[in-house]
Amino acid sequence: TSLVLDILSWLRLLNDYHDNTAAYRVCNFSSWRLPPEDLTKILHLARKKAWSVFFTLKRQALLELQPDTRQKIERLLGLAGKHLGLMSSATARKMTQLFLEESGYLKNIIAREKTEPVKYSRDILYLNKFIETLTEFEKNRAEKNVKNYLAELDYVLESGEEGSLSGLVNEGPEAIKIMTVHSAKGLEFKYVFIANLV
Repeated sequence: TSLVLDILSWLRLLNDYHDNTAAYRVCNFSSWRLPPEDLTKILHLARKKAWSVFFTLKRQALLELQPDTRQKIERLLGLAGKHLGLMSSATARKMTQLFLEESGYLKNIIAREKTEPVKYSRDILYLNKFIETLTEFEKNRAEKNVKNYLAELDYVLESGEEGSLSGLVNEGPEAIKIMTVHSAKGLEFKYVFIANLV
């Protein structure tokens, strides 16, 4: 889900500010979505100078950007700087909670309750499940920080897992579930369609 990917992108950016994929996704968060034309200028300068996207954001004075964009970048950098200072002492779950609250991301999710109730319910479900995985990680690890959480997540993904959040398949709302045959092993559904079987 995009919500979980957004949280992971923030954590990955804090863990390694040279991660351009994470930085690009962070720039597009609804909390401070940068205008496409300004983001293009940032990306162009980053490529031209062989800088990371995050480093280029810090050099925004070199670019002609809208005043509103500059304010958004300052807010993004300010929050990133604050959270970077907590990385060594705070747990991965605490860092996630701080991000959700201080970035305005959680506020945006809650705002959907009246306008997009289905999307709101789904996002809350995924968010709760993701927090559960962080809690489970903390129970079994001495080092509970973001760096170790991401390292373990990468090991899991490299082993062939898809990083899915268990327990969501059978929870509502009722919908079509798409998964691999391997992932469906042991689950029961009323109807099953196997596509592209050769």
